Amino acid sequence: MATVKDIAERAGLGMATVSKYLNGGRVREQNRAAIEKAIRELGYQGGPRVRLPKPSCSSTVGVVIPELNNLYATTIVQTLEDELHKADYNVLICDCRSSREREAELVRFLLGKTVDGLVCLPTDMEGASLAPVLEKGLPVLLLDRMVPDLQGRASGILVDNLRAVQQATAHLLDQGHRRIGLLLGIPRIHTTEQQLLGYRLALRQRLLDIDEDLVRFTDCTVRGGYEAAQELLRIPDVTALVASSDCLTLGALHAVGDRGLRLPEQLSFVGFDQTPLFQACLPKLTLVEQPLQRIGQLAAQSLLAQMSVRPERRTYSVEVLSTRLVLGETVAAPAARP
Repeated sequence: MATVKDIAERAGLGMATVSKYLNGGRVREQNRAAIEKAIRELGYQGGPRVRLPKPSCSSTVGVVIPELNNLYATTIVQTLEDELHKADYNVLICDCRSSREREAELVRFLLGKTVDGLVCLPTDMEGASLAPVLEKGLPVLLLDRMVPDLQGRASGILVDNLRAVQQATAHLLDQGHRRIGLLLGIPRIHTTEQQLLGYRLALRQRLLDIDEDLVRFTDCTVRGGYEAAQELLRIPDVTALVASSDCLTLGALHAVGDRGLRLPEQLSFVGFDQTPLFQACLPKLTLVEQPLQRIGQLAAQSLLAQMSVRPERRTYSVEVLSTRLVLGETVAAPAARP
């Protein structure tokens, strides 16, 4: 006997879309036609109706990100939105300005909009603002930053930030650099902690001392990157910088330019993310490439799967994706700075 899964496969749609249709929910006309065609071809007789965790009131997913000008987050969310739209879900995107208080307010706002699930780049490692979502039995998908207390209660799509910064730092060490400045985001979040571990691990593997004065924490903004880079560049013997996000990369490049330093003749540099802006830079930047579109696709798939079953039947997982160091023209042997 045909099942809902069979219908989804025949129609080329996700089970969440088919489940919504079978429960009387509205779907796009082309999806409705594909589902009905599959039902006729398979001779589906109905059987027990397939229920979502709760009847969908909004066909909407809420997304909370730290900054709308965060290219990393917006690139992922754009792909996420495209994938959810294919399954007839709309997306409400909110910017919490990296504030825990604002994050909590926005989560409450989204719950008031009866969203069917939530995607979040959490502002801390506690995740207290997400508790009301979980209490309502709604699925939560974490991006980039894992919350230890939510292990087994929420799924996550992350990148291997430890390995990413370890590789970037090791590449500079291979060229002879020993005084490497590191620009990090907000302390006490999963991403930052992992990146710091990667930096320390690269140094320890070479039996080198770790100088905490070469590490700067800041908010993940262009201004934050600019100011942190200026502080590091005031240290006379710093010969290289690693910027651990796209906004920090852009801010650091501004600082390097304002100081009149030439890459890589006077300073070596490794940034994050292969954005179109950075691809246009000269000299060509050495960058850590993160699979941003893949993150968005997997996030959508995971959330749709969670929304298609009852809370007690959900299984949770954390997927960690690899990054790639893309060599450019901004790393060379250390030279004396002017």
